[in-house]
Amino acid sequence: MMKMFKYITQNKKLFYLTLLTAPIAVGFDIGLAWLLRIITDAGTNGEEQLLPRLILISVLYIIFASISDLLYRKSTVELTNNCIYNVRNDLFNSITDESLIKISKQNSGYYISMFLNDLEDLKMDYFKNMVSSYHEILNFVISIVLLVKIDIIMAITIIIFSVVQLAVPFIFEKLIEKRQEELMNIRNEYTSSLQEFVNNFNLIKFFKREIIFQKINQDKSIEYRNASNTKETLSKTIYVLSFASSLAMYLGCMLVGIWLVFKDRITIGQVIESSQLMAYVTGPLLNFTDIMTSFKSAKPVQNKIMNFISEEMPVEVEDEFEFNNLKLNNISFKYPTSDKYVLKNLDFTFEKGKKYIIIGESGTGDSDIMMTDTINPLKSKFKGFHKTFKQDDLGLSLSSFLLN
Repeated sequence: MMKMFKYITQNKKLFYLTLLTAPIAVGFDIGLAWLLRIITDAGTNGEEQLLPRLILISVLYIIFASISDLLYRKSTVELTNNCIYNVRNDLFNSITDESLIKISKQNSGYYISMFLNDLEDLKMDYFKNMVSSYHEILNFVISIVLLVKIDIIMAITIIIFSVVQLAVPFIFEKLIEKRQEELMNIRNEYTSSLQEFVNNFNLIKFFKREIIFQKINQDKSIEYRNASNTKETLSKTIYVLSFASSLAMYLGCMLVGIWLVFKDRITIGQVIESSQLMAYVTGPLLNFTDIMTSFKSAKPVQNKIMNFISEEMPVEVEDEFEFNNLKLNNISFKYPTSDKYVLKNLDFTFEKGKKYIIIGESGTGDSDIMMTDTINPLKSKFKGFHKTFKQDDLGLSLSSFLLN
């Protein structure tokens, strides 16, 4: 999780802007509890002369609370989108740096699914929730502190219910991870199936095999639907359990508040203030439960993507050098998926300044000479030179040579 967190701090401007706007937005959120208290106390105490002042304060509160909330939401949206932008670029660069053989082992739909599906899941389940969790934690902590100042019994009651609510996502931790991983695998298979259908559409139409692929698509689609239903039902079940515990906390604390009024420990205004602060406790807790569930769901996606993203290797710049010819001695190569050699015992000398045309039938290996930079590993050696050649060094249509 920490490896993925680096993308949140990558853009310092957006990161610090979010750190600044979040507590301001929280301050105005919690300020509503204070405003409701003074309005209620003014009403219960018959202080009619305070009404014009309370109206002015309320109007100013609405204006500034709206502005602060807009700035906070704007910064979080930009920060989240910037995170995905950086992950997408790193993922693309890492895939292009992989060897041709490794990439060819996977269906192209596997990589398309990563960019279209997995990155979207990562955005919603990890980055968006990680950024918003800062706001939720501030709301929760400050509200608890203010509740303690109102009455310690009220605060303890809320904390007890909070512990019960927080335990829900941890109980289902392993199960939600398993369901998300199953959904991800089935979705990749479905995307690969669609990719295969599109790539071979002409052949399917020519041989009239539409019914076969319709059956395959229906089976895959049903499997995808069932996996989605299972995962989302589990997530909603966890949410409902958390909602039930938060509802119990709300009603229980209201009853405790009324009891404290009977004991002359707090006023009616403070009960209203406590109920509003309670919303800023139950709200973040309910969201935090959903956030924790999403974090668990995003873990398989994070692992999958981080397997492709590697540290950037420094590029070595070769110095120019003089040479007369390039000798290929006993070059042999075959793909791991075939027993047939496309290059076998090739001996040839390329002389500097001369032009060469390589001609061969399809599959005889003429194009593989042009792609020597993508063949890995070559068991034979290019003797005589130990540098990487550019195209104009020989005047040949050779992309590059792997020399050792």
